[in-house]
Amino acid sequence: MILADKIILLRKRNGWSQEEFADMLNVSRQSVSRWESAQSTPELNRIIEMSKIFSVSTDYLIKDEMEEIEFSDGYVNDNDLRKVSLEEANEFIDLSRQASSRVSLGVSLLILSPTILLGLVGAVEGKRISITENVANTIGTIFLISFIAIAIALLILTYQSLKEYEFLEKDDFDTEYGVKGMAEERREIFKPSFLRGIIIGVPLCILSVIPVLLTGFMENPDPFMEVMAVVFLLFIVAIGVNLIVRVSIIKESYEQLLQIGEYHPDTKKENKIAGPLISILWLVIVAIYFGYSFITKNWHISWVIFPIGGFLTGIISIIFQMVKKR
Repeated sequence: MILADKIILLRKRNGWSQEEFADMLNVSRQSVSRWESAQSTPELNRIIEMSKIFSVSTDYLIKDEMEEIEFSDGYVNDNDLRKVSLEEANEFIDLSRQASSRVSLGVSLLILSPTILLGLVGAVEGKRISITENVANTIGTIFLISFIAIAIALLILTYQSLKEYEFLEKDDFDTEYGVKGMAEERREIFKPSFLRGIIIGVPLCILSVIPVLLTGFMENPDPFMEVMAVVFLLFIVAIGVNLIVRVSIIKESYEQLLQIGEYHPDTKKENKIAGPLISILWLVIVAIYFGYSFITKNWHISWVIFPIGGFLTGIISIIFQMVKKR
């Protein structure tokens, strides 16, 4: 059996399309098509990469006389993997859609949690309401803690509802007949909604700074107007992030079932190491956010800790990938 036939056999055995397989190798679909039709031969580094993706030896791929598949060390037989039925896959997708609403609402509440506190304090400083600053701080803090409590409750509820399917994110698994086709079909149908959510959500987050910038151009701006500009910024960010989180969770549910992108078996192994580190990092970031905000009362600027945290997380992930490759 020649290399071209072996690539076709192994690709179909894993249920991947030419386009999906090409994405894994970082090549074009046309390249895969030429390899499978024996019009060209992949380079040696591509063959080595294929052996890792297919979990077979390079000897099996290169030597035409080897007809029986020779698996590489660490290969897990499909029979040992947990099987996901069509019924389970549909239930997981439905639960993920419900989770997307709860998580996006929870994240929005966390972003909006200081808005009432800021608004009341700004109104007192701008002499718009006749209450003392202590009363404004007390009422605002009660709302802040309430928002945070509701958000955490929503996140815990979501975690518990999806706990049964946690293995889809972390472990290798196999699917019964029809699951991949169903997931791929629903993923294609959802693509326009995902793009719409990202196209609206990301610009909203970027444009949210406009109210603050406008007050910066004013001469002797009213303190109340300055605070309300920050409150308006947080409302816009909350809407944008809500859209992004909602569509991203639904999209990821399809990717988990198809085991592609961040949920490819090789990537899952990497995430078992990097995941706990990133989780610890975000716990520290959240602790810094609330600690700094409560001590300094600078809720109008402390939100920048989260974008900085996201940037640091990205840098750490890149460093991890570089170290792993080396």
